[in-house]
Amino acid sequence: MEFWKKRYDTGERTVSAGALSAKTGKESESRIGYFTGAFFGVQQGKIAVICARSPHLRRDGLGVWQRRNEDEELRKFVFICAAGLLAAGLAFGGCGKKEEETKEPTQGADKEPGEDKDPDGSEDGEKVEPALTDEAKKLKQFADLEEGDTYARINIKDYGTITVKFFQEEAPLAVENFITHAKDGYYDGVTFHRVIDDFMIQGGDPDGSGMGGESIWGEFFADEFDQELHPFRGALCMANIEKEDTNGSQFFIVQADGDTILQMETLLDAQYEGMTLKEYIKAGYDTELTDEQAARYEVYGGTPWLFSHHTVFGQILSGYDVLDAVAGVETDDNAKPLTPVVIESIEVLLYQTE
Repeated sequence: MEFWKKRYDTGERTVSAGALSAKTGKESESRIGYFTGAFFGVQQGKIAVICARSPHLRRDGLGVWQRRNEDEELRKFVFICAAGLLAAGLAFGGCGKKEEETKEPTQGADKEPGEDKDPDGSEDGEKVEPALTDEAKKLKQFADLEEGDTYARINIKDYGTITVKFFQEEAPLAVENFITHAKDGYYDGVTFHRVIDDFMIQGGDPDGSGMGGESIWGEFFADEFDQELHPFRGALCMANIEKEDTNGSQFFIVQADGDTILQMETLLDAQYEGMTLKEYIKAGYDTELTDEQAARYEVYGGTPWLFSHHTVFGQILSGYDVLDAVAGVETDDNAKPLTPVVIESIEVLLYQTE
């Protein structure tokens, strides 16, 4: 295994990419087998970076660029991941043209209102999502809704609903863009056009090609970063075109969990005699994490290499099971679902406690 940093000529720009490479060895039918993937950026620009797929490679890491040029051939190159990667309804509420006042279960509640859960968010002894615990709610990113907060239900055909809250003070442009598009029905019928298990699900392109979509202002808008908001599992983030301040309509929801982070750390430690995830992220992506921040990715999962590269403007409140179901769909070599995963509507609502 070797550490490398290389530049790739895409024709329209040069892309720097840092990753760990390794030989996978011979094919294996084992559920814990050879792996591929990497720490990637999620972009919506002129190139696409995807991992080579194989029936023996069960989990992929992926950098996703929205392609702007339909004539440009999809460019593929393989990043080998610094982790051992393990093998392995429907709400039709309309697009919410105006904000409705309603009650909604806060984080830690995948049940309907009125149904009881244990204090830590678990149900009948089931494993609880780390982001839904009382300990997690001490962090701004995972805190419960407060009276008058805006939230949204993303209704996905045949899969169910993902409920998200927004960070309106920290990312006002991204939130306004998403909410306005949602109220206008811009996302109705739009697909999640790129889906990578253990990484993220990406949507928001009306063309479904990965090359379309624009902001409510008809032009790119600025990034908005906050040291307390991270691309943890369940984070709602803006895609971009692999450069600063190029946000449009496309977004993604992080799906990688804490186990993936722990596997990455185990491999780094074994191959590099104690190299930490924090050190790798700094070396490969010039991204600084504190020890505390790095430790939180172990608990909550996520994509730490995307920190301060993509605006985090929301967080899942409920529907992690739906997120995982969508992330697990069968896809083609471009990570596009073989059966379209369709956003039927996005309802924009106001949280009321009474």
